[in-house]
Amino acid sequence: METNKTAHSISERVKIKPRMVPVQHIIPVMMTIKEAVAYTRRSRAALYQDIRGGKLEARKAGRLTLIPVAALDRMLDSLPVIGMKAG
Repeated sequence: METNKTAHSISERVKIKPRMVPVQHIIPVMMTIKEAVAYTRRSRAALYQDIRGGKLEARKAGRLTLIPVAALDRMLDSLPVIGMKAG
C-alpha cells in the first residue's frame, strides 16, 4: 500500500514554529513556600506562623504547601505603611 507523501500537515508545509512564552513572563497563580519566601522577603517560619494563625490562605497538594499569589499580595498590602504623613 502506497502512502500519500503530499498529505503533510499545514505546519510542516509552511514551517510554522509554535510560539513559546518565555518562563519569566508566566505569572503564577500559586507559589510554594520557597517561592513565597523569595516573593515576600519573609522567613519560612513567619509564613507558616501566618498560615497557622489564619492570616494567610494556603492549600495542600500532598506534602506540598501552596499559597495563592493573591493571598500574598493581600497580606503585603495589609502591612503598616511607614514614613507617610497623614493629609
